Amino acid sequence: MTVLDKTVKFDPGWGRHVLVYSGTVEYLYQDINKFKNLSQRSFKFKQYFPKIVTVLENNIGFYLGCLLWAVYLKNSGEAEFSGNHCLGREYNEENPDLEIDYIITSIDKLKNDYKYYTGKSTDFPEVYKLILITYNEFEVINKGFTETKNISDLKLPANLKIPSNEDLSKINASIEAVVESGKLEDLIPLADTIL
Repeated sequence: MTVLDKTVKFDPGWGRHVLVYSGTVEYLYQDINKFKNLSQRSFKFKQYFPKIVTVLENNIGFYLGCLLWAVYLKNSGEAEFSGNHCLGREYNEENPDLEIDYIITSIDKLKNDYKYYTGKSTDFPEVYKLILITYNEFEVINKGFTETKNISDLKLPANLKIPSNEDLSKINASIEAVVESGKLEDLIPLADTIL
């Protein structure tokens, strides 16, 4: 992805690949909770757990991808965004991003449920929550991107690092690959380039 003709896509093309985490998880838990018998619920949970993790990592990859894209663009020059559907909408700072809060809470719930249904422990990388918290700050300081017309309008959270030129090239190549593959989770290993 490069900044051409002084315009750049707000979404580099991965929006179509993101799955709504809360809706997917709620649906799967409804199916699990249909069963009265604990062994049946345990069986269903074990069956659905990989799917839940896949959707979790898809969302983590999406939010990290948005941060990576913003950092990449801030280091690429000036351009106007095309396709920012938030631009011009009213921003309500009293209404936080409930999806991110849901995902953060869900990570701890998943660990507890895994222990309950399987008798074993599981964990998720701490960077998952850091990505979500950082993205949430990113969205707030940019007022939900309602005023983000140009790259220069983007504000980055203070905890983000400026990557090296080599890392910027890697970020760009990874973004292009993920736009094609749809595997947003493939961006997660790049977290250490900006966090």
